Amino acid sequence: MSSTTALKATGLASTYWRDSKGVDHVRVYYQDNNGAIREVKWDAGQWTDGSTECFAKRDSLGTPLAVITLPEDLYSESTSNVPGANPEIRIYCLKLEEPPSIQEFIKPKNKTTWGSSPNIIPTYNLSVTSRLAAIEYGDPHIRVYYQDKSGFIRQAAWNSQVDVWVGSADDLKVSSTPVLDHTPISAAVGVNYPLFPEITVAWLDRNDNVAAAAGSWRDEFHPLEFSTTYSASSFGNLTVAAWHGEKAVIWYNGQNNQRVQKVEYSYATDEWKGPITAFSGNITQSSSAGQGSLAAVAFASAVDGALGSVFYQPYDDDNIVEIAV
Repeated sequence: MSSTTALKATGLASTYWRDSKGVDHVRVYYQDNNGAIREVKWDAGQWTDGSTECFAKRDSLGTPLAVITLPEDLYSESTSNVPGANPEIRIYCLKLEEPPSIQEFIKPKNKTTWGSSPNIIPTYNLSVTSRLAAIEYGDPHIRVYYQDKSGFIRQAAWNSQVDVWVGSADDLKVSSTPVLDHTPISAAVGVNYPLFPEITVAWLDRNDNVAAAAGSWRDEFHPLEFSTTYSASSFGNLTVAAWHGEKAVIWYNGQNNQRVQKVEYSYATDEWKGPITAFSGNITQSSSAGQGSLAAVAFASAVDGALGSVFYQPYDDDNIVEIAV
């Protein structure tokens, strides 16, 4: 895929689902030069030409983006409860003002139009420079991750049992210490999880190193221990994809104009491997290193030999490219 209208250094978000008929779908979201949030579609192995406008965010150029896809039945824990061909999708972005706030935009199931949600996403001292990440699992359980003014990564949560957002209390920390201001944040649920998911949340610490935590459906997190230090660009980005019980992969912008790097965790060996230079082709040129936007999806099973895709906007470019992984 390629988009030529993206805002340079756009927020970038992607979501994947396999519908009830076994058809694979991907959606990629970015902000264009006019401030609108746009969508690119991939269905059954084919990209739709061009992009469509979802909604305007002209008052918040450079907003971070996060996206989730909801299951067909919002109140069923069955493992067969998967999204349909045209499911409800929710996008989270920042209203860049003081105090800032997290906004939710919704495309309802079986519809094509987007609208602003009346939901107020509760936060604790949300930083105006915060990035965002979001996940969904179950019937659904929704989690949105953000950074507070003290530097901690925190979680806002919505559960269908209580039908209410929680997250404005001081105890919902994901990071155990303050992290890099304006750190990129990414989160993933391992695809193909049976009922209870593994959750991976990644960011950069105050020394510009990759850091991460593992979580459970109980909202209990513990820091992930790396065997070595993974140095990253303090103004770069990172993204996570995960396959339940198999592996989790973090892609990040390397330090000192290094190319995009990849580190991989194996559940079988309980080991991290890497970093390695992640991509080949024209995006490995020096002009595309450093601060490129990143997003990723993991497929339920291989599609044309690929287990997922990484979406990347090279530094100082308005194109978005796809890399099969």
